[in-house]
Amino acid sequence: MKLRCLWCSMCLMVLSLVCTGPVTAADEGKSQEALALVRIVSLQTADNIELGLGLCERSVEALGQEFVKLRAETPVPDAGKKVLWKKRFEQQDDVTLFALPGQKFGPMAFQAPAPSLLAYTNGVFSDDVFRDLETFVHIWPSFQAAYKTFGYSWVYLTTVNEAFLIYPRLPLKDAVANSKPTEKHFYTVADFANRKPRWERPYLDLAGAGMMVTVSAPMFDGDATLGVVSRDVTLDQISRKVLAASTMLDGLTSVLVLPDGLAVAASDTALQKEIDTVNSKAKAAVLYYRDAAGIATVSDMHGIASKDALANAVVEEALKRVLDAGDADVLGFTHRGPSGSAAVAVSGSVSPPWFVVSFKPISE
Repeated sequence: MKLRCLWCSMCLMVLSLVCTGPVTAADEGKSQEALALVRIVSLQTADNIELGLGLCERSVEALGQEFVKLRAETPVPDAGKKVLWKKRFEQQDDVTLFALPGQKFGPMAFQAPAPSLLAYTNGVFSDDVFRDLETFVHIWPSFQAAYKTFGYSWVYLTTVNEAFLIYPRLPLKDAVANSKPTEKHFYTVADFANRKPRWERPYLDLAGAGMMVTVSAPMFDGDATLGVVSRDVTLDQISRKVLAASTMLDGLTSVLVLPDGLAVAASDTALQKEIDTVNSKAKAAVLYYRDAAGIATVSDMHGIASKDALANAVVEEALKRVLDAGDADVLGFTHRGPSGSAAVAVSGSVSPPWFVVSFKPISE
């Protein structure tokens, strides 16, 4: 299926209805009416995705560009400044937490409205690390502004020198879980080859924020790699903000899934609760919308099918239709099966490579 970039443009449905079994004219009318409504709401859902997750991509790129610019203008601190840096830090294991100039150390809550400046260097600070820290002093207000603009979980920067800036506050006792940051998934997921942002599969946040997804963009100064800028979004935030349009129509549900059916988020409260509960128990993203045959094909040996039979059946058919559609950008259809009938609209994106499957049960 040839998919157009969700952030640039997103056509949502073609007017194709596929029926299985005998269907009356009245049944067909109900299907067409339901599909029309699903299309309208799905269009608004796509707009929310473009405004939300699309802007997240652009923000990490912009922050990375700003860091590159500021670092080029920031010299290595002199001996006096280095001494001052070494007087305002605390360390646990191989992780060092620094205070900003003029800032006093003291108890600060998890995600307090302040940055954390860290170095995962086992107490050894090269000139490059000091230069990164000096640059952090100048750029952290931009991270604060970016966080306030979207209100998502975290915005952070990792340099190739293992220096780490994160907003809001990450206490030292929680920061040790990120060691060594350049080897973590949020760093390696960045598309270094094409110099573009890329999204991670859902995972359990080590700092305790629950299930989330991360978008990361690499930073370059000419041919030299400087690091990565990342943003985290919890699955709960996606369901509440990105899929909000799906609550406009009674009985309509939208789910975000990966190409293999892995559940990212759902507009329906019960479905979202199932995602949170199952994934939290497994400490990994393991819930799929697949039928019995489909779940057997996923590569994740710990994969679990949802208990919602209609959601499983709808997404299963949607994935098969997407595969069969070839070069079709989008598609819409009426699902009919043992778990019930539903008007379905499916749209896809290149980045992140997710599908929005919206469906509304219909009585026939």
